[in-house]
Amino acid sequence: MATKGQYQSFALIAYSAIDMQLQQVNASRNAGCDFEECYRILYLAKNVNDVVFDYSRLCFASEGVILEKDILISCDWLMANLKFTISGGSIENLDETILNNISDFNQQDFNPNDFN
Repeated sequence: MATKGQYQSFALIAYSAIDMQLQQVNASRNAGCDFEECYRILYLAKNVNDVVFDYSRLCFASEGVILEKDILISCDWLMANLKFTISGGSIENLDETILNNISDFNQQDFNPNDFN
C-alpha cells in the first residue's frame, strides 16, 4: 500500500507526462496533422489524474468514495495510455511529495521556470 504522498508524487509525474505529450501533439497539429484521438486521450488522462491527485490530498467528501484499488487501476491506465513508467516499477518505491508542507520544501528543488 502506497502513502498519500507517494500517490501525489505519481500524480505530479503524470501531469508532467500529459503536458509533454500535449506540447508534442500541438506541434504536430500545427504542422497539419490530425490528432483528435490523441486530444481525447489527453483529456481523459487529465481528468483521471485529477482523481488520483485529489485522492492523494484526501479531497473527497466522504471516506471510501474512491477505493485504493480503483486508484491503482487508474494509475495503470495512465501509465499505459501516456506510455511512461515510474522508477522502481511501483508507486510504493516513489519518494513522497506533500505539497504545501514546509518541511517538504527544498530550496534546491525550486525552479522558477516550472511556473511559467
